[in-house]
Amino acid sequence: VPPSVPTSNRPRPDCTTVSSITSGHWNEDDRTWTPSECDMIPTLTRENVMNCLSHIQMGFYGDSTLRQVAQIIMDAAELNVTLSSHASNPPYHNGGGDIGNEGGRVDMW
Repeated sequence: VPPSVPTSNRPRPDCTTVSSITSGHWNEDDRTWTPSECDMIPTLTRENVMNCLSHIQMGFYGDSTLRQVAQIIMDAAELNVTLSSHASNPPYHNGGGDIGNEGGRVDMW
């Protein structure tokens, strides 16, 4: 993009790392997060999940709302894991799975 194009009209890169989405603002009208320096990838695909999370280990500790978020990520990564509705025995692990082959993992407790 030529320098004469105002910064606000220049195309922004897609967000490709977790750190790229940490600053931004919440749009209450359409209930979306808008990062400051990149555009969110519009669809949650297996490729996007694998690229973003293949080196990250995530643990979700919480209630049914958080379990839904964890299940969406696992489904998008095609982990074929179904989280149990509750875990009544220590360590209260509901399920999880590896993401890629480079140490990425997601689990729900």
